[in-house]
Amino acid sequence: MSQSETKLETSVEPISVLAAQMGMESMPEAYLMEAGGTLNAFATKFFRSRLIVLYSDLLDACGEDSAARDMVIAHELGHIKAGHFRWLWFLAPGMLVPFLGTSYSQARELTCDRYGAALCGDQDGSLRGLAILAAGKDHGRLINLRDFAEQRRLLDTGWMTIGKWLSTHPPLCERIAALRPSLLATLETSSRGLLRALAIIGGLIMIPTIASAVFIATLIPKYQAMLEETQDFEEEPSSSSEPAVDINVDVDDARYQVEEQTTQLAVVVDEYRSKIGVIPPDAQALYAAWRSLRPGEEEPLDPFDGSNYGYYVTDDGFVIWSSGPDGAAETEDDILKEFPLEQCPDSLLWFTSSTSGTGRTSPARTVRGFIGTQNTLHFLSLWT
Repeated sequence: MSQSETKLETSVEPISVLAAQMGMESMPEAYLMEAGGTLNAFATKFFRSRLIVLYSDLLDACGEDSAARDMVIAHELGHIKAGHFRWLWFLAPGMLVPFLGTSYSQARELTCDRYGAALCGDQDGSLRGLAILAAGKDHGRLINLRDFAEQRRLLDTGWMTIGKWLSTHPPLCERIAALRPSLLATLETSSRGLLRALAIIGGLIMIPTIASAVFIATLIPKYQAMLEETQDFEEEPSSSSEPAVDINVDVDDARYQVEEQTTQLAVVVDEYRSKIGVIPPDAQALYAAWRSLRPGEEEPLDPFDGSNYGYYVTDDGFVIWSSGPDGAAETEDDILKEFPLEQCPDSLLWFTSSTSGTGRTSPARTVRGFIGTQNTLHFLSLWT
């Protein structure tokens, strides 16, 4: 047997011995891998196979220290013995939850450290195995384990605590202290890091939440004001919708009401023209003028259909119209009230539109109105 075959057999023999001591039915597949100086080992699964991979540099670092070597090997075998590769798909969603998945992973590592310490046969050797992982072959054996374990206090800050929570492995100083708690006998316990970590996480959650709430709170009044303003100029329902009132009214009374209300609206048109210099261009502007000039008074509604009166501008005046006894617009029984205007100033400009803008269309009629001069155009937009 060659020297290389003897060395390989020497590496495999403790794996089979430790597997038998654990009560494993068969030794898992074992692989030795060169990793460019990295000190590590791991266990994994490939389909139904369970296997461990030992980095050659870690075994070289352990050298003749069989207890340190067995600590590393038994740790990896512990993952298989403890069933850490079972139900992986079932556990996968929980492993993705922040802090929860890493906490479970850290607990598995501490469990396997106890497997290694129990099977290596020497507790000091198990601690040396972890020290070699921390500092390497030459320096690992020189580590003062008490001082190394007390490095926990350096991790007792807010950000370091969060980093520890997010790590899949506990810090090596904590793993050594877990195997020999007496190393921390003189170290005072502190919750400073825990409280600071919770404060940081709370701030990261609360600050965006509060900022979003303040932003939304400032938008709500603006939205309500905009909604109210929009409702003031909302178009009335079209004449094709169902009448808002009973159309079975006394026709004579309704005709008298149309006569009276159209006259009232004509007076508003005249007052509007006296104040602004132009007449309302459409029914929407007419009713806006009514609300401005007659605050608190009920708006005139067509008694035949319960909607606003129709309104459009002509070359020499304007027309206010009712849908008539049948309650339908653009029919033969519509009641049209024409109101002539005095001759308008030459400075007024005309515009032409195909709709009255009230929701009551008048496609058969040409709707004409005044836009106004540059001096009155901006003020007119406040009405329309």
